Order: sequence, then structure tokens, then C-alpha cells
Amino acid sequence: MRHVRFSLALIPVMCVATSASGSIITLSQYSSNGTPAAYLDATMEFALSSTNLADSPTLTLEATNTTIAPNTYYINELYFNLPDWRSIDSITLDLVDGSTPSAWSQVGFVAVDGFGDFDVGLVDGVTPVNVIVPTQTKTFEFTLTGTGAIYDTDFTDANNLSTNNSFLAVVAAKFISGPGGDSAYGASIPDPATLSLLALGGLMLLRRRQ
Repeated sequence: MRHVRFSLALIPVMCVATSASGSIITLSQYSSNGTPAAYLDATMEFALSSTNLADSPTLTLEATNTTIAPNTYYINELYFNLPDWRSIDSITLDLVDGSTPSAWSQVGFVAVDGFGDFDVGLVDGVTPVNVIVPTQTKTFEFTLTGTGAIYDTDFTDANNLSTNNSFLAVVAAKFISGPGGDSAYGASIPDPATLSLLALGGLMLLRRRQ
């Protein structure tokens, strides 16, 4: 399994939010085309049942469509990364809204238009009934296997970026059926200042270890 990196952002700078149950990342920062990024609004919240990968913890992802009239969209694809500094052996989609997945399916190592390659994709391949409609939250449950520790915030860490593109994102989603039939990918991308600080911090840590 390929491991990449990941983070969390709000317009226009990156910020991480935490709740009592997990870590939340907010989209609406970048758009894959001419659609205003502010229209492409959603949140993705990550929560773990255990911080020990040996327990085969459940990773719960709650995706909420927060687009608002008159610029409402459906969401039919979601993408995120696995923290490459954790020893994750596998990730398996078990449940969608408490039931065995029938419409949404898990895909891996996906190239997302304009935002690089992601470790994990969730795709609704059936009908609009199964998309995430405005104001709706859909819950996905995965089983993780591996060794060592893992935390909610690992999935919303500014180092957890996609790969192979000039715009590296932490999460992305496909928004469809917007005004005039518009569709676009929305994503959360750390601002250049945040990336510079991360790079500087990595160099300082490396020097201290040497």
C-alpha cells in the first residue's frame, strides 16, 4: 500500500478543527475549474475507535454536504490519504450509514483532477439516491490493520498531502448537479506559508537528530 500525506484547511489559510469525537477538515478552498471554490463546501470528520493499530480500530469518516442555495450541489466522490508515518497495513470499507455498502465503493491510488493522487477514494457508482445531498451527512466505517499508534489528527495533518501534482491537497470531493448542471472537484490545500513552515520544521528536526 502506498502511503501519502494529509491536512486541513479553511479559506484562505490552513486550519485544523477538532471536536469531541474526531478531527474535522473543511473543503471550499480550491476548485478544479472555474467554479468558485466557496460554492464547493463540505466537511470531512475522522474519528478512531482505538489509538492502537494492533486493535484493528474502526476509522469513521463523516462527510457532510454544506453547500447552500442557490449554489447547491450533490457529492458523489470523496478522497483522502493515509498518514505515511504510521504502520498501516490495510484499510477496508465495512459500512455506509450502518449498512453493508451497496452503492459506494472503495478505490485506491486515485488521480483526482488537478489535485494529485490519493490513497483512498469513495465513489458512488449507482444512482443520485445515494449521493450526499445538501445538509446531509453520510457515515463511512473502515477497519484498519497494522502496528503501532495512530490518532484522529493523523488524517488532518498538514504533512498528509496527495502526490504527483503542482496543487497537493489533503482531501478532495466531487461536487455534481450544481447550477446549470455544473460539476467540479473541491479540495483543501495548505497555503504556501504553512508548507514553508512545515519544511523548515522538518529541517530543524533533522539537524537536531544529527
